[in-house]
Amino acid sequence: MAVFTAGNKKHIKYVGEIRKSKLTNSAGCGALVEFPGFSGIMGGQNLWDVSKAGKFRIHEKTLEDFLKKEYFLQVSSELQNKKVYEEAYKIPVFRFPEYYFCPSCHELDYARRLAKNFGTNTDMIDPLLCSRCKNVELIPSRFVMACENGHIEDFPYQWWVHRGEKCDNPRLMLEYKGYTGGLEGIVVSCATCKKANSMKNVLNKETTRTLRCNGKSPWLGKTVQCNCGKEVRVLLRGATNMYFPDTISALTIPPWSTTVQKVIAENLEILKSMFFEGMPEEYRRKATDNFFEQHDLQEYLHCSKEDFFAQVMLRLGGNNAIIKEASDFQKDEYRAFIGPDVDDEMFKTVSAEIDEELLPFIQTVKLVKRIRKVNVLTSFKRIDAFSNGSAPLSNKAEKWLPATEMLGEGIFIEFSKECIENWELRVGSRYDAMQLKYNDSHLGPRFGSFSKKMVLAHSISHLIMRELAYTCGYDAASISERLYVSDDKSDAWMAGVLIYTTTSCSDGSLGGLVRLGQKDRLKKVIDSMLKKAVWCSNDPICVESEELVDDAINYAACHACMFVPEISCEYANKVLDRVAVVGKPGNEEMGYFCDLLK
Repeated sequence: MAVFTAGNKKHIKYVGEIRKSKLTNSAGCGALVEFPGFSGIMGGQNLWDVSKAGKFRIHEKTLEDFLKKEYFLQVSSELQNKKVYEEAYKIPVFRFPEYYFCPSCHELDYARRLAKNFGTNTDMIDPLLCSRCKNVELIPSRFVMACENGHIEDFPYQWWVHRGEKCDNPRLMLEYKGYTGGLEGIVVSCATCKKANSMKNVLNKETTRTLRCNGKSPWLGKTVQCNCGKEVRVLLRGATNMYFPDTISALTIPPWSTTVQKVIAENLEILKSMFFEGMPEEYRRKATDNFFEQHDLQEYLHCSKEDFFAQVMLRLGGNNAIIKEASDFQKDEYRAFIGPDVDDEMFKTVSAEIDEELLPFIQTVKLVKRIRKVNVLTSFKRIDAFSNGSAPLSNKAEKWLPATEMLGEGIFIEFSKECIENWELRVGSRYDAMQLKYNDSHLGPRFGSFSKKMVLAHSISHLIMRELAYTCGYDAASISERLYVSDDKSDAWMAGVLIYTTTSCSDGSLGGLVRLGQKDRLKKVIDSMLKKAVWCSNDPICVESEELVDDAINYAACHACMFVPEISCEYANKVLDRVAVVGKPGNEEMGYFCDLLK
C-alpha cells in the first residue's frame, strides 16, 4: 500500500492509501482518486519530493535505455504506526474538483467559500462541513470538464445557468427534483436572478460545443495553464474515460536477471559515484574490489572479484545496441524464452515435454517459474484512450518515471513455423480486409505491422487464457498475455505467446498457473479449449461474422467466446478470429488445429 498526502510542505495531511500497483494504472499522476471524505487529483512528478526516495528506486536496464531515464520510482509503505508514517514516501494529492454543494441548504460554490473548516490544520482530512448548516457534510461536484490533451477543470456552473448573461452577486443552488433517476432530475439555479437549467444534456458534446479548453493542469500545480483552445467534454467525476494511462513494460531477462546484477542495481548510485569520466581501469577495479570486500559479497554472490568487476562494467557500460522501438527488447525476450533454460534470481525457465499430438502445432513450451516485470507510466490520456494527444506527468524534464515491479510466473508457448506457414496458405485472403482496417486504426502505429499469424497467436492466446482462468482458479483479470509475433517483412521470425500472472507483493504467485504447462495438463487444457471454441452461444452469427463495424477489428469473436478483461489484453480485444483456431462448419481447414480436432 502507498501513503498519500495533501497540503503544502508546512502542513502535510494524511489522506489515505491505495495499492502501489495503481500508481501506473488507474491512480497515476493526473488521475482523480476518491479517498474517505476527500476527492482529489494525484500530483505530478514535479511535485514529488525525490530527495529522500533512495530506497524506493528500482532499476530495469532495458527500459532505462529505451526511455533514457536513470531510474524508476516505486512507492510502497504501509501505514501501521507513527514511525512508518514519518518514514513513508508521501505523494501529493490535491483537492479536485473545487466545486461542492450542501445537500441540506443546496448551496453550490467553491469549497474555500462554502466550507467552514476549509484549510484547517488537522492530522487527518476531515469531511468539509457547510458554513450555513450545522455539521452537514459537503459533497464534491459530480461534473468536470476535460479535453483530449488531458487538461481538466471544474464544470462552469455559472455559464450553465446564465449562458453568458450578467448577474450581479450570483448565488448558485443545486437540487435533486426527483423527477427520475437521470440527469434531468438535477437542477442548478441562481437564487439571485431565478434562472435555472437542468443537467439533462450536459454530457452531450454538442451542448458544450462553443466552450474551449483553458489549458488547466491542476495535477502539475494550480497555476499551470496554457493556451489549449481544444473542444471540451463534460465528464462524470468517476467516469471510466477520465483517465487512460500510457504504460510500457519489460521483463527482466539475462544478463540483467542474475543475482549479481540485482545487487548492482540496488547499489547503482553508489557504484556510479565511485567512478569519474576518464578514470583508469586500474583505479576502477580497485574501487570495485573495495566495495566487494566491504559488503562481503563473495559468499553471497558466489563469484570472484574479477567476475563482479566485469558485471559492473557491463551494467555501467550498457548495451552497444541502440534500442529504437519496444519491439527490439521484445525480440530479446523471445530469444531468452526459446534459448537454453535459465535459473536466475529474477528469471527461471524450465523446458517442458510436449504431448505427441501437440508436436505438429507447438514447437516449444517453457515453464516460466520466476519472472519480473517492470511497468512504467509515461503519460496519460483523457476521453479517448487512442487519441493523438497525451498529458505529461511533469512540467519539466525528469530523470525518473513512476513504475511498479511485479513478480510472478507463466507459460511460454512457441508455435510451429511450418504449421503456421501451411495455415497461412489455407486461409488465403481472408484477412485482407482486416489488414486494411488495422492499418487505418490506432493499432498500426502502436503495435507494428499486421500479419496473419498475429491474428492466430492472439486468438489462441485468448482462448488459452479463458481456459486457464477456469482451470487454475485465478481471476480472469489477473492473467495476462505478452505476444511475440514478427511481421512478414521481419528477418527474425517470431510466433509465440507468454501467458502469465504477476503480483506486486514480494512473494509473487504460488505456482498454480505454471504447473498447467506440464505435458499432460497442457494437453487437457488445449483439448478443453478447442471443444469450447468450436461452438459459441452466439453462433451462427458469431462464427459467420466478417464485418468490421466501427472500431471492432475482429471477425468471429465476442464476449461469449473470445474476449478477456481489457487489462489482460495487449490489443484491447481486437485482431481476433475464432475461425483461425478451429475453423467453421463446412470449412474446418481454416482452423490451425483442424487436424487435432479431427
